[in-house]
This record gives sequence, C-alpha cells and structure tokens, in this order.
Amino acid sequence: MARPAEVLYQRGGEGIIQFAGQQTPALAIRADRLRGLHDLAKALATGVKNGSVTSSQFRSQVEDLHLEIASMMLRLQDAAQQRDTPLDRKLRIGAADFIHLGQD
Repeated sequence: MARPAEVLYQRGGEGIIQFAGQQTPALAIRADRLRGLHDLAKALATGVKNGSVTSSQFRSQVEDLHLEIASMMLRLQDAAQQRDTPLDRKLRIGAADFIHLGQD
C-alpha cells in the first residue's frame, strides 16, 4: 500500500516534503508562486531574445530569480537538517552560492 509523503516543514504556501521511499527531500510550492517564477524566467528569456541583456531591469530580474531559487534551496537544506533527513552534498548551498549583482 502506498504511503503518503511526510511533511517536514510548511509555511506560507510552501513546504518541504519527503516522498515515501525517497532519500532526497522535495520542495512543494503553491502553483501561483511557481507561476511567478515562470513569469520571471520568461521575462528573462524574452530579454535575451530581444537583445536587452545589459539593461538594469534584466540584471534585476536575473538577481531576483537567482535569489528566490537559492532561498528555496536553503530552506530545503535547513528543513532536512532539522529533521535529520539526508541531503546529498551536491544539493547543499552556502553563503558563497548567493550572488548579488549590485550596480556597475
């Protein structure tokens, strides 16, 4: 009989879950938040396609997308550590993985 996923952490429309039989925890997010990340990535791809990759808006969007995903990964890592759930070393991130582009 199938077992349900175990919720390791939940807050504000996102959570860390552990699927039965899987060692790597997963991040679950609300569909509207996922759509927001999709829209941001699409705007970035459109900027690349249109050749506007040097604009300050593009730089800001790149940084926003990077920081949002890196923050999700950090929350996943923290939840796994708090629950003594193994997380492969290559999936871990640290302060050096957060890049702030700043202004040139």
